[in-house]
Amino acid sequence: MLFYSLVTVCCLSFLFNLLLLWYTRNLIRYLALFTEDSREVLVSIQEYANHLKNVYNMDVFYGDATLESLIRHSKDIAEELGAFVSMTGQVIVEDDTVNMEDNTIIVEGNNDNNAD
Repeated sequence: MLFYSLVTVCCLSFLFNLLLLWYTRNLIRYLALFTEDSREVLVSIQEYANHLKNVYNMDVFYGDATLESLIRHSKDIAEELGAFVSMTGQVIVEDDTVNMEDNTIIVEGNNDNNAD
């Protein structure tokens, strides 16, 4: 009787561990997808800020307070999102393996070091 009880407990433990392994793997995949999407948003905001800066530097709009405020706001958002991407980018999933990186974010040809 004790033997069957132990076998049952071991089987349940094994199944529970498999369930936890599956759940952890899915969470890591979700984190990788979320991090990649965050990087894409960061790149878009940086491109927008650069475009806004170029418009601001045109002779027609130079010194416009509204554009200056938009540039400042864009930079603030890009810095906050960069810090967020840096924090979430600590764990990157490639081919189901986990790699720990330093605070360097590599975004499609750009090397942005967002370490604070």
